[in-house]
Amino acid sequence: MDAAPQPPSVPLAVRLLGYLDIGLLLVALPIFLGAGLPILGWVGGSAAYVIRRLTGQRLNRSATQAEDMTGFLGVMVGGVIARGFFVALFIFGVGMINGDAGASAGFLFLAAFTVHFTMVLVLTPHTARSKRR
Repeated sequence: MDAAPQPPSVPLAVRLLGYLDIGLLLVALPIFLGAGLPILGWVGGSAAYVIRRLTGQRLNRSATQAEDMTGFLGVMVGGVIARGFFVALFIFGVGMINGDAGASAGFLFLAAFTVHFTMVLVLTPHTARSKRR
């Protein structure tokens, strides 16, 4: 589900939309500071999201190199379960330090994930079309 690096034939605007979730994390920092939300929530939510996204890209790369379907499915399914477990533990850990920070980290993570998931669904036809050329 994570967007792989897109070929140069994809227009720049489409490539930039693939990183809209990272832009959301950056825009959220001044909002956290201005609203008086715990900065630990921003750090925790952003860190969990970025680690989850980087891990997903690495797992996608290794899954596409699998020689059979069993290996492909093992990497993809195991990766989904492991990343979900990691994020839950990470946000729970932030919440154990500061309850408000844990809640804000969870909301920030969900917002970034929602933007990313939406962009993957919207951009897949554009990136798939350029890969076929």
